[in-house]
Amino acid sequence: MYFLRAFDEKIANLSLQGRVGVYTPLKGQEAAQVGAGLALGSQDWVVPTFRDMGVLLQRGVSPEHMLLFWAGFEEGNVHDTRNLPITAPVATQLPHAVGLAWSEALCGSQACVLACLGDGATSKGDFHESMNLAAVQQLPVIFLCQNNQWAISTPPSKQMAIDAVAQRADAYGMPAHRVDGNDVAAVYQSVAEATSRARAGEGPTFIEAVTYRLGGHSSQDASHYRNVKEELCWAQLDPLMRTKTKLLECGLWSEQQQRSWESHCQQLISEACEHLKAKRRSLSENKKVIFDFAYETAPTSLAAQKHACLSTQHDIVTEHTRPPIPNTWRREGEGQSMNMVSALQLALGEVLDASQEVLLMGQDIGALGGVFRVTEGLQARYGERRGVDMPLSESAIVGSSIGLSLGGYRAVCEVQFAGFLYSAFEQLISHAARFRSRTQGSHSVPMVCRAAYGGGVHTPESHADSPEAHFLHVPGVKVVVPRGPRMARALLHASIQSDDPVLFLEPIPLYRSITEHVPSAIESFPLGRAEILRGGKDVTIVSYGTMLHRALKAATQLQDEHGLEAEVIDLVTISPPDIETIAASFARTRRLVTVHESPRTGGVGAEIIAQIAELYGEVGCFARVAGWDTPIPFPAREQTYLPNVSRIVQAVCGLCTTSRP
Repeated sequence: MYFLRAFDEKIANLSLQGRVGVYTPLKGQEAAQVGAGLALGSQDWVVPTFRDMGVLLQRGVSPEHMLLFWAGFEEGNVHDTRNLPITAPVATQLPHAVGLAWSEALCGSQACVLACLGDGATSKGDFHESMNLAAVQQLPVIFLCQNNQWAISTPPSKQMAIDAVAQRADAYGMPAHRVDGNDVAAVYQSVAEATSRARAGEGPTFIEAVTYRLGGHSSQDASHYRNVKEELCWAQLDPLMRTKTKLLECGLWSEQQQRSWESHCQQLISEACEHLKAKRRSLSENKKVIFDFAYETAPTSLAAQKHACLSTQHDIVTEHTRPPIPNTWRREGEGQSMNMVSALQLALGEVLDASQEVLLMGQDIGALGGVFRVTEGLQARYGERRGVDMPLSESAIVGSSIGLSLGGYRAVCEVQFAGFLYSAFEQLISHAARFRSRTQGSHSVPMVCRAAYGGGVHTPESHADSPEAHFLHVPGVKVVVPRGPRMARALLHASIQSDDPVLFLEPIPLYRSITEHVPSAIESFPLGRAEILRGGKDVTIVSYGTMLHRALKAATQLQDEHGLEAEVIDLVTISPPDIETIAASFARTRRLVTVHESPRTGGVGAEIIAQIAELYGEVGCFARVAGWDTPIPFPAREQTYLPNVSRIVQAVCGLCTTSRP
C-alpha cells in the first residue's frame, strides 16, 4: 500500500511537470484495491477502470508498464497477465467482464472476474444491463464498486435516491455487501467470500467499498467543489495510517521496517522512471505501430497511408496485397436452391458444427428463431448453451460478445434491426474497433454482429435504417453487405473466420425475394474485396445490397434503350472499401455512379467518389489532409496522427506545382 501511495504521488507530480499525460490519482483508495487484488487467484481476471492501478500492480502488471501507459504509449497495455487494459469510457467495460466470466463458465474453469467500477458508473445503462445479464446467467463475476464519494464533482446525493450504492443490487436478485473500503482486511474478506461463491457456481456478487478520493479527479483537478471539513474528516480515516497503526499494535511492523521499505519503494519508482526515460525516444519514433494494429491485415489503402506517413523516415514499408477471390467462386456444382434466410441459417449451422467456440446470442433467437427466422431450429439443435436468448439489451448483447471473444470464443450476436445498433454504438466504436490497437495486437475481438437493415418492406420507424456510413468512419470494424443467398453464406463464413470484428448487415427486402443455387461445398468470399458482376465500357456503377439489384436492372435498361454499357460492381465490403477494383474499372470507363439507400451527404458513395477523384480527377484539383484511417493513437503518438503544417503544405504544393492539361 505504501508503494502504491508513493508511486501514485510520483505519477501525479510527473503529470503536473508535463512528463506524462493527464493522470487520475487513487490516493485514499489503496486499501480497497490492494485488498481486492490479494483475494484473487492467478487464474482470475480483472477488468479495470482508469483509477485501478493498485489492483493491476497487485496482479502483476509492472510499474514500468503503468508509467508507459500514463506517458501515452499503448505498450503500457501489452503485458502477459489476465487483466484487460485500462479504458476510459465509464462503465462500458462492464459488459466485457460479464462476457469474460461467461467464457470461463462455458469452459468449466474455476476462474472468476473482478469488474471494477466507481459510484458514478452505477448511473450508466451499461452497469444495469451488465448486472442484469450476470444475474440472469448466474455468472462468476464480482462487481467491486469503490464508492469514493465523488463522480468528478457530483456527490452520491445528486446521483441516486438511495442510501447506499449496494441497494442497487437488490433489483437484480444479486447478493450485495457494503464494507469499509479503507480497511484492507475487510475488503479482502468480502472479495474472498465473493470469489468462493463464484467458484461454487452461485453467481455474481456486488460489493460496495466505501472509501474516499483524497486527491482530485485528475491531476488537473483542484477539487474546489469539496469543503475542508469533509476532507479533514476523511483524512483521519486514511487507509495507510489505519493499516500502519494496526500492524504496529499487533507487533507486525516497526519504524525500522518502515524506513527500509520506504527506501526500497523509492528505488523501484526510480527504476521505473529511468525505464521510461530510456524508452521514450525510441518508442515515440516508432510511428508505424499506429498502422500495424488497426486490423489483422491492413487494407491496401491503409498501407498507402502508412507509406505516406513514413516516406521521410527510414522505416521499411511492406507492400500489402488484397486477398484474392478464390478461383472456385461462383462455379456450379451440386447444391440446392434457397433464399437468403435459408442460406444464412445453413452457414450458421455449418460453423456451429465446425467449432465449439462459435456461439449465437441475441434477443428472440431461440424458440422464435429470430424476427426473420434466420436462427430457427438452431437452439433446439445445438442447445441453449450455444444459442442464447438474451435480454432486450443491445449494449449488453454486443458488449458481452466482446468479452466472450476476448475469452477465446467467436460470438455471433444478433441485433434485430440496424436501427437498434445505436444503443450499442459505443461498444462497437470504443471497444470492438479498438482492442487490437489499444493492446498492439495482444487482444483481438473475433466477433460478428448481425443486423437486418434497409427499407422497402413497410417496417415501422427505426426498423428500416441504413446506418452503414456511420461505421465507414470507424477504423477497426469491418462492415459487409451480402447481395443474395450464395454471397450471404460465403460472406458469413468469412466474417466468422475473421479475427477482426465484423458488422454483418442483412438487407431485409432480399431475405426471401431472391432464390439462388447454393453449392453443397462450403464457400468463403474474402472480406475487403468487391466483385464485378457485369462488364461495360461506358460507365462504372458501384452499389451493394438491395440497391445493387436496381443498379443491375438500370444497366440492362441503359443497354437496351440507350446503347450504354455499364460496368456494375458489388462493393460487398463497405468498410474498408475495395477502391482498387473500382479504380481499375474507372480507368476504363472514366465515369462513375454510386448507388445506396442511406443518406447522400457523407455517405459511402461520397467516400468512393472522393478517393477516385484524388486518383483520377482533373490534375491539380483535389487533395485531402486528414487523420489516418486508424483509431486515434494514445497521446505519445497522436501528433503523428493529426494533420500538421508540413502535410498541409505538401498537399498544396503537390496541387499547385502540377501542370493542368
